[in-house]
Amino acid sequence: MSVTTAEIIELYVASFGRAPRKSELEALETASAGKTKSEVAADMIESSGSFASADNTAFLNEAYQAFFGRVADAEGLAFWGAALEAGLSRADLIAELVAGADNYPAEGANAAEAAKDKAIAANKKAVATYFAESGIEDEAQASEVLDGVTEDPATVDSAKDVIDEATQVPGETFTLVSGAEVVEGTAGNDTIIAVTDNLASKRTLDQGDQIDGGEGNDVLKVALGANFNGFTGDGYLKNVETIELTNESNFARTFNANGIEGVTEYVVNATTKDVKVTNIKELLDVITVNGQKEGTLDFTYAAAAVSGSDDALTLALNSVGSAKTTTAAQINLAVSIAGIEDLSLDVAGNNFVNLTSVTEAKTISVLGSGNVDITAVAAGVTAFDASAATGTVTANLAGAGTFTTIMGGAGKDTITVDGTELDIIATLDGGEGYDVLTINNATSGAADNTLALNMQNFEELRINGAATQELTFAAASVSGLEKVVLGTMGVGGSVVLAQMQAENMTLQLQTATAGSATVGKATYDGYGELTITTGDAANDKTAPRETEIEVISNNASIVNVNVAARTALNSDILLTAADQLTLNVATGKASEAIGVTHVKGDELTSFGGSINAQVATSVIIDAKGLLDGATIEANQAESVVADVAAGDLTLITGKVESIEMKATGAFQINDDSDLSALNSLVLTTGKVFTFEDANVNGLAELAYVQVDGNGSMTFGNNAIGADQEGVTVAATELLGGITVIVDDAASVAGSTAAVYGSTIGKNTIEIGARAEVELTGGVSADVFTVDLNVNVDQNITITGGAGNDKFVIGSTYQNKNIVTITDFNSGDAFHIDGTDKIAASTVADTYDLNDAVAFLLDAGMSGATTNNVSVQEFDAAAEDVTAIYYGGDTYFVIGNSDGNFDAGEVLLKLQGVTTVTAAQVTALFDLTV
Repeated sequence: MSVTTAEIIELYVASFGRAPRKSELEALETASAGKTKSEVAADMIESSGSFASADNTAFLNEAYQAFFGRVADAEGLAFWGAALEAGLSRADLIAELVAGADNYPAEGANAAEAAKDKAIAANKKAVATYFAESGIEDEAQASEVLDGVTEDPATVDSAKDVIDEATQVPGETFTLVSGAEVVEGTAGNDTIIAVTDNLASKRTLDQGDQIDGGEGNDVLKVALGANFNGFTGDGYLKNVETIELTNESNFARTFNANGIEGVTEYVVNATTKDVKVTNIKELLDVITVNGQKEGTLDFTYAAAAVSGSDDALTLALNSVGSAKTTTAAQINLAVSIAGIEDLSLDVAGNNFVNLTSVTEAKTISVLGSGNVDITAVAAGVTAFDASAATGTVTANLAGAGTFTTIMGGAGKDTITVDGTELDIIATLDGGEGYDVLTINNATSGAADNTLALNMQNFEELRINGAATQELTFAAASVSGLEKVVLGTMGVGGSVVLAQMQAENMTLQLQTATAGSATVGKATYDGYGELTITTGDAANDKTAPRETEIEVISNNASIVNVNVAARTALNSDILLTAADQLTLNVATGKASEAIGVTHVKGDELTSFGGSINAQVATSVIIDAKGLLDGATIEANQAESVVADVAAGDLTLITGKVESIEMKATGAFQINDDSDLSALNSLVLTTGKVFTFEDANVNGLAELAYVQVDGNGSMTFGNNAIGADQEGVTVAATELLGGITVIVDDAASVAGSTAAVYGSTIGKNTIEIGARAEVELTGGVSADVFTVDLNVNVDQNITITGGAGNDKFVIGSTYQNKNIVTITDFNSGDAFHIDGTDKIAASTVADTYDLNDAVAFLLDAGMSGATTNNVSVQEFDAAAEDVTAIYYGGDTYFVIGNSDGNFDAGEVLLKLQGVTTVTAAQVTALFDLTV
């Protein structure tokens, strides 16, 4: 089978590295008749001589460079090098290389490189073909025209522009004068210059002029100093392909196209005021608008010119309209062109247009490298295609017809459409770049709405206006979606995100001004990881924006809830399948007072909603902002790690055994919390950390508490550790002190409690029924309360620290109780059942030495003898008190003096106190010595 012209061009590019000239291509077409591709390639290699002296590696690199614009990769060198060594001819290799470029793999490890090579080869072939058809015979140009061609389609357009410019045939310039005249153009590209003016002496374009541009691509340039009412009588304009109208006056101008034929393009330069063109008798190819910043572009066809049902027009926009600034709103150029069903926008620069008055438009396309913001379209538009655009495309298609296709381009595109104006199975493709699809009016009236779009390459979906009904977005045929933004919904409005395919999805809840939070409900049934976040933050001078949109996630296994700075998330969130929950609350503070609600420095970021993570085993909280009455329920959680700033939280975690928490500001665990399985609490606090005074359900399993930081901590009235034999509270590194109640042990025998209070702050420590108790205070005036009304022997050791401490014991004692004060000082005080001093009547008074030794021996001090024990009696008016000295310590017996350590008695040991004075005894007991 003979080679085709297209194959000859491909082989030529690969063999010579340049485009064929027209004469060369014609000669090759004749010479190649009846030959195969390999035979043609062999002829080209022989005639070029370029590969004659090259070794195989150099040959392959030259061929790759010619056809793909790069040297051969290692894999290509190895493959083709082996083939050449095995006997493949260079001509066959060129033929196979060209054929293979059209069949490169679409997937696999080298898919991206293969796609790039394929695109470069196709683009070089397109430019080479265009060059051959142009008739240019310059060999240097044939080489240069391929130099800048890459995989980018824009490089093809640029190369074609160079070719077009080279083929232009220069004509003459005709400057019209006043009065009717006859102009005969040349065979070249002529330029005719004219002026319209109300003064006849200045007017050079007259209604009676007879202008024939002749051959070539001619242009009439008109400076509009006044309206032009069309050619009349014998006047006419023909064979002029382009009319360029410039209005630099302070008045809108009209150009009547009566008597004009053969024009394919209008160019409008209306930098100050509008230009209106009327009575156009033939369908135009292009209207180009340069730099018109405001007003209306108005073109009116005669009815017969646009009588068809598929009339097409390209509207070339070059920097029209004006962007919004800090002092001015965006200005959109209004376009009014009737009768056009297929409108293409070819954009350069930044453009802002309103297409409402392109009234018959059904399809709108966008191409070019510029940016365009289409703020509105006509009601009949049903298709939008920006696939040929490489810039940023923003298009508001709301209020149009029922769309079946919407296509984005290579830039960052933002498309807005009404949900009720999308075909239920419409095809949408965002193209390259990060693209956003906004669906407004998701439901209408009393009707629910379902969309099952065939959608790809839109990374972000925004849904607004679910009203009071439900939108179901079925995403079985959706790919590339990364983020869904939920905006305004009515009370009762709902969005169901069904069949979601993404493994990672962000669900953003838009916010509204303070006091008017967004509402509604969202149901998400996708799997994988879901991030729920807030959007549209306020600035630091206004109250935070709020949302209350309810969220249900049925299948996501990992859920992150992120509250953005200066927003308030007050939503109820239900997670039925999440194994891991992370709550992040950012921080953003008021830079000045905001009304009566916020002073300068107030936190403007908060989470005040609820999260029910039904099966989560892990809960992580990082709240640099405020937790404002928040609730987290995770009854299957095994651990909770929290870093919080301030606020209050209801924590319902009935199975969690370990909590690690850091609180930099004042923080409270609310009384509706459930911590019934909590065994270990590790806390760092910066200010006051509180368990609310009401009953926090369950701290009975709490056996270990570690607290440090610059703040203080109180468990309120909530006792801890009732179900634990051993309880330890370590707060020595806490600067602000601790308030804690250790509950009675369920089984007192063998039970222990050790509480190490703050070395700096004031400690208030209360111990229930425990057999072994060790308490340590600090330099402040600490308060220690112990319960001795227990049916087991008790051993209580208290180190009060340097402060004037208060030791409180009950007035009823059961078994034998030893209370040791390791660092008693004269400022310390004992309280029994609310009495400021120990009642003298309860203290053993006249102990003789033998009875004292017997008592100590009965109390377990086996080394006590009459030789190392002494007694000192302190006489008082009502009662006497006996101090017993042994082993460098002082003992008092609260009970009787019969020499036996009986149940119901307390042995008070002042460790390290070798003797006591009458003043100390008077301070301790309710008597005066």
